[in-house]
Amino acid sequence: MKIGIVGVGTIGTFLIRELKNEPQFTLVAVADIDSDLAVRVLVENGYPESLLVPLKDFPEDTDVYIEAAAASVAGEVAKFVLERGKTAIIASIGGLGETDQFRVIADRTGGRLILPSGAIAGLDALKAIPAESITKVVLKTSKPAATLADAKYVQGQGIKTLELTEPACVFSGTAREAAGAFPRSINVASALAHGTVGLDKTMVEVWADPASDRNRHSIRVESGHGILIMDVSNVPFEENPRTSRLAAYSILATVRGLTKSIIVGT
Repeated sequence: MKIGIVGVGTIGTFLIRELKNEPQFTLVAVADIDSDLAVRVLVENGYPESLLVPLKDFPEDTDVYIEAAAASVAGEVAKFVLERGKTAIIASIGGLGETDQFRVIADRTGGRLILPSGAIAGLDALKAIPAESITKVVLKTSKPAATLADAKYVQGQGIKTLELTEPACVFSGTAREAAGAFPRSINVASALAHGTVGLDKTMVEVWADPASDRNRHSIRVESGHGILIMDVSNVPFEENPRTSRLAAYSILATVRGLTKSIIVGT
């Protein structure tokens, strides 16, 4: 299976490093606006510099495209891949908005758009619940105060997270609003919304915690089938505390799942 990766940041670098040891996958291209970084990562992992090309120049026989760049390009990448009838795995789910436009393209071309569960748990169970029976979906995300200090939304609210002495709620609203306020660090809200009742009915709180070194996500879903409560406390990448390691491993598991004959948890 031939893989192309868009974005050689924390997650892209992780994937390049992990996939090189798996013979069922071949990395055929990467794209990134920081060419120096991309070349360094490629060379360090034993790949030629020539793999760095613009997205439009990815080999035509690329099977799977993984977006690990930024919310601002997620939709563009998804459309590009789906128009070619290929598979797109999108990490920056918050940048997609509604997915109907992508479904129209995929139905026409035979392409596939895959949205990994990322840094949360329980989407397998939530997808099994009929959306019309769900009455409440709430996500409470808590991050180390320092990782939210430079968020434009937080700064715009006049909140100085580095001066906090106790946890503080810095955002409350819908998943759609959360994606706009935190395009770099709240993909979990969009993943939860797409798996349940949508961007406008999924409610989100974002908290800054000065005493925490983990990214924590607490989910409560109420429906006619019962109540599901999930609580995940993730270890972040040291080099990028905004990103949970589980988010990267979720994408890796998604890629591996494309080649498996036995699937557990759907």
